[in-house]
Amino acid sequence: MRLDIPPATKAGAIYPMNPDKLKTRQEVARELSVSLRTIDNLIAGRAIEVIRINGAVRFSPAAVEKFKQSRTVTAAA
Repeated sequence: MRLDIPPATKAGAIYPMNPDKLKTRQEVARELSVSLRTIDNLIAGRAIEVIRINGAVRFSPAAVEKFKQSRTVTAAA
C-alpha cells in the first residue's frame, strides 16, 4: 500500500491546513494571543470545550470559534 504524501520543503514539511484538524493548547493559545496558563484556566473553568485523548487535551476548530463568538463584544451604535 502506497500513500501519496506531498514532498517536504527545505524549511520542513508543509501540508495544507485541514479545517477539521484538532488543535493543541499551544495552537489555541497562539490563535487567541494568550498564555498557556490562561488556556489551562479556561479549561478548568469549563469556559471552552475540550477533547481529551489519552490524557492529551485537544480543541475542535468549532469549539474555539464558539468560544471566540461568546467573548465578542459589539460596539454600541
